[in-house]
Amino acid sequence: MGSLKFEVEWEDPLAARGQELRATWASLRILVDNQPVTRVEDSRSGSVRSHLHLPLYPLAEWLAANWWSLLAESPPDREPQPGFHRRHNLRFAREGYALPNLSFIPAGERTTLVWKPESIPQTDVAFLSEGSALLDSTLVRDELASLVETVIGRLDDRGLHETPLQQDWAAIRDAEPEEAEFCRLAARLGLDPYDLSDEMQSELIEVAGRIPHSLHEEFFAAANPTQLRAQVESLNDSLGVIRSMDSRLPELDSLRRALDRPLNGSSWEQGYSTAREVRSLLHADSRLIPTHEALMNVLRVDPEIWAGAVTMPRTVQPFSSLMAMNASRSPGFVVPLRPEEAWRFELCRVLFEFLSADKPEVAIATRTRSERQKRNRAFAAEFLAPAGLIRERLPDECVGEDDITDIAQEFGVSPFVIRHQIENHGLAQVS
Repeated sequence: MGSLKFEVEWEDPLAARGQELRATWASLRILVDNQPVTRVEDSRSGSVRSHLHLPLYPLAEWLAANWWSLLAESPPDREPQPGFHRRHNLRFAREGYALPNLSFIPAGERTTLVWKPESIPQTDVAFLSEGSALLDSTLVRDELASLVETVIGRLDDRGLHETPLQQDWAAIRDAEPEEAEFCRLAARLGLDPYDLSDEMQSELIEVAGRIPHSLHEEFFAAANPTQLRAQVESLNDSLGVIRSMDSRLPELDSLRRALDRPLNGSSWEQGYSTAREVRSLLHADSRLIPTHEALMNVLRVDPEIWAGAVTMPRTVQPFSSLMAMNASRSPGFVVPLRPEEAWRFELCRVLFEFLSADKPEVAIATRTRSERQKRNRAFAAEFLAPAGLIRERLPDECVGEDDITDIAQEFGVSPFVIRHQIENHGLAQVS
């Protein structure tokens, strides 16, 4: 896993105005995987350097103001709440100074950092670096917090107290666990936890109390804040379908117990490797699974007791599929009605959630891009359309849309799945 480092050296503020700005004037270097994101060309001096000269108070204040979003708000499949980029990109903390075009995009246990070159004429510098990195979210949180604490320590040393930054950070630092959880849930919806109406606060607390705690992260990342009550009703209706079932699927439980855990590698690699291991355990390495019946046969389960299905308006679906343990402590699955190829794909996503859990209880697949959802998508793609079997069917090193469509029909998946398998595994060029 990569690294993030803010290197700070306090400097003479020269002619800077404002107590907070003068107190926190510094040289700042931001390193990601030991590479300087702050590498700039200075047109005044004609030089290239890896550090910036600026007051750190505005940056620390921006971090505190957007703290919960930086920790919890992933870009959803739905239209993001207004201001998503303002809450996640350092360029919105500039206040007339030079800061890189650097985005922090959390996705559960991992956070993606993306930085791009950009010229800032009013500061006479141009940022030169470009790249991305996937970092442990705890590491990112701790390094951002360390920077804020460093700036507050500097203010304290200079006799400055009760600034907005210090007040905001005290509220974050001293938040009780329940308050911090509330703030994270609001942030996942794209909302400012400190700027909610009393009605919205009550609704959020009510909805959170009506769903299993283990679903909070994924549910609220996928939910629409204008339809929370309808979406929680949809979720609980589906859970009711499963919990009313008394079917037993010992074959799946035996399969789960036979799998190796814990998983290693990136989210995609974890999903791929699990799919290959499951196929191997089922002696199905080279079998195609193009239909519902073929899937049931490979998994050795009775189609009549396999899954429940509920009909719900697509506008209020908070999930793509759901897994929970039923009355017999056996897994049950709900997939909202959709075309068969999509139905099987979504079913396999929550099948992965059951198979990969040490103690399965309840899980949902959603349309978000969290690390968890990346894992179950990768599993479904590799289980239904293994890269090795696709490679055998490629007519050339370059394939077109007609080739992709033909292969998709043979595997019983969407052309989108085949295209992504080809591209993600480097099987061929897509023209």
